Amino acid sequence: MRAPRATLVRMEQAVTSAPISLLTLVLAAGMCHAQPAAGTPSRVLLDLNFRATPVEVVSLSATEVRARDAEGRSLTLPRASVLAILTRQEGVRETPSQEDRVAPTHQPRVRLVDGQLFPGAPASQPAAPDFLRWEVPGWGPVTLPLDRVASVSLAPLTATERTPGAADRVLLANGDSVEGFVAEVGGVIRIEGERDATILPIDRTRGVIFSNPGVPPAGCMIWLVSDVVSAVESLTLDPSGQAAFVPSFGGAEPKTTPFANVRAIVFDSSRVRALATVPWNNVGPCPGSTRRWTPPPVAGDPARAALFAADIELPGPMSVEWDVPQGARVLAGDADLPPACRVWGDCTLSILAGDGAVLWEQRLTGEAPEASFRLDLPQGLSRLRMIVDPGKGGAVQDRVVLRAPVMLVDP
Repeated sequence: MRAPRATLVRMEQAVTSAPISLLTLVLAAGMCHAQPAAGTPSRVLLDLNFRATPVEVVSLSATEVRARDAEGRSLTLPRASVLAILTRQEGVRETPSQEDRVAPTHQPRVRLVDGQLFPGAPASQPAAPDFLRWEVPGWGPVTLPLDRVASVSLAPLTATERTPGAADRVLLANGDSVEGFVAEVGGVIRIEGERDATILPIDRTRGVIFSNPGVPPAGCMIWLVSDVVSAVESLTLDPSGQAAFVPSFGGAEPKTTPFANVRAIVFDSSRVRALATVPWNNVGPCPGSTRRWTPPPVAGDPARAALFAADIELPGPMSVEWDVPQGARVLAGDADLPPACRVWGDCTLSILAGDGAVLWEQRLTGEAPEASFRLDLPQGLSRLRMIVDPGKGGAVQDRVVLRAPVMLVDP
């Protein structure tokens, strides 16, 4: 049943007026644990233009989304018109460098090449050759093809350690590593070399990094409070609050969970590219600087943020560039001086196109430490540059954090 036109108009007006800072709070869901105030809608619908409106979701079918807005009015929307449903959470987040130093309690996990994430442990029953059998809490064992696995983390691994190389790499508990072709991960890890094979007990290892190249996510994906991030073939929500879905890896059984356990849903993940998942390049000093060395940006773990939109820390005056994905149409996010930098911090953040045209510019100080941006990107843009310029007081505390920067990509 289609919603009355008047309801759809009210929906459009509400969405258009939503500030971009709300979007950023939503995209970071899971980075903090504070809950919305009583009576505040706990979810946000994100439309195909990155416009957000707070709602309570009532039900979800293959064709439509039913919800109530902040004033209690019923909304019925075509599912094809909704990009994502996200948890609305608020709270102060740490910077990515603090996150790296104070890592959360680690649970072994498997990452796939498209960003899917499955916490758990190797299953006791071995898998067939070229497959990994993994026990996911609450799901039971799942079977994953090794050519889709990016890493198996048995202990905390840094972003650098998770970077793939030309060969598979097994990280040992003593700090050494072994390279080759990993053919088995289970009770033991089997690494095949040019002449022979090495078999290691899994308890002597910290993790396995596969050489499989990353691929952009596609299709419908969900984020759960258990830290599972999974592509799904189907997804529904009944009025009782029970979500049902089928993971997209072969042979997966249907799963059910209370909707409260679902952090985020993205119906077409190919439309979204988090800046933290795009490699930066050409890191250097800001124009006019005499600094000989510029520390690189520090990105948070994309797996911890909805839409993979982790924060990116620019640790001082600098210039950094990104190659823009083809079809990118909108860039949205927040920028701030973190609380520890608001006494002396005074700088200007500029976002420029590859030809030097300024798309956005904002001074950040202790008195005005935060700013939001939602930029319509020039058609055919291939390179994006950000510059942090120091203010009159120099470079002291000029540290900028990009909060959940994310791009909308046209098909």
